Amino acid sequence: MGDFFQLPPVSRGYVEFAFEHPSWREFKLISAVLTTQYRQVGEAENEDPLLTILSEIRTGEVSEKSRNLLASRNLSIETEDHTELFTKNVSVDNYNKERLNSIFDDTFIFEMLTK
Repeated sequence: MGDFFQLPPVSRGYVEFAFEHPSWREFKLISAVLTTQYRQVGEAENEDPLLTILSEIRTGEVSEKSRNLLASRNLSIETEDHTELFTKNVSVDNYNKERLNSIFDDTFIFEMLTK
């Protein structure tokens, strides 16, 4: 059925997960939880702090050690020339609107004449 720990698809509206549908309970499915990560072959979780942090974030149980490690990598940005990353479209829309509204310059409209 899929990995329900993954983020839902990017959408401007609500996206229903399969397990949220009323028929999900009717199927009486047996859940399996996979615990071994095979994408990082050869790297045990306890040997790679990044894998540990990602696993903790996945389950929503981030340790103090991981929080401290992430905080130590937090860099302040001294320029406006950088990329902003957002987890939700509404945040992107708000940021873009704010940035566009901060432009106080002439407006130009270009109309396409032909394809």
